[in-house]
Amino acid sequence: MAALEIEELQQKLNLRNAQKVNKSRTLVTDARCLMSGAGLEAWKAQEAERVTQEIEKEAKRIARERKAEEQAALRCDLAYTYSGGLSKQLLPDLQALVQELGITLDSAIKRPTKDILKKAVQKYFEDHPEHQEEERYRGLFRQAQKRAAPPEWVDENEPPMQRIRLEPQPPSAIPILPVSQSPISDLPNLVSPVCHVASQGPVSPLQDLGFANTLASTSCNSLDCPGLAARPPSIALAAQPQDTLPHCHSTPTNLFYAPRY
Repeated sequence: MAALEIEELQQKLNLRNAQKVNKSRTLVTDARCLMSGAGLEAWKAQEAERVTQEIEKEAKRIARERKAEEQAALRCDLAYTYSGGLSKQLLPDLQALVQELGITLDSAIKRPTKDILKKAVQKYFEDHPEHQEEERYRGLFRQAQKRAAPPEWVDENEPPMQRIRLEPQPPSAIPILPVSQSPISDLPNLVSPVCHVASQGPVSPLQDLGFANTLASTSCNSLDCPGLAARPPSIALAAQPQDTLPHCHSTPTNLFYAPRY
């Protein structure tokens, strides 16, 4: 038995020596001992970065401590009130609540977490609901009211005028006047008188431009014709009998109409 064990150990030793011989060694060419100048520059850069990180960490720690001191000073004021709910309170705030309310924690817990403190404070207020109405702790339980969700799912493809409104539509700043149903003949102030123009020859309609008829060159201007000067050309002209049309000149005339926009 001893000879077999010795032989097995000898085989393992020979195998290990063979693996060491066949293994190639890696040459390190970027060591600081070989490149002292580059190594020194790299060390200086690393040292400067480490110092910068230490300074930033120390500044954050000081700011954190200063903020904790300010919060502790505020909590010592009797007029200070908590707000935002228990879930939004920071760890120092929960620790102050536990100390103020005289809550006893489990002695086995050396460093209580935020979740443990929150549950302990919540259980205390559930057992003593009269403290919830105190001015100092009222803000922990009165959250801002949120807007109610719409009763039905709103389709984005539905026109806005057909959607259900949660609030009444505000009155428009400009009052909407009722549209008059009277015909144009009943509104004499909106009708422009028809003026005759001198015919210069056969007139072909320009349908592509949206005209009911082409305008021939007139033999009167707006100064001579009070009807044209008083009414804009965009108002449609009312058809009247030939005898009632006002004549600017006694020349053969054709009736023309304003363009349709």
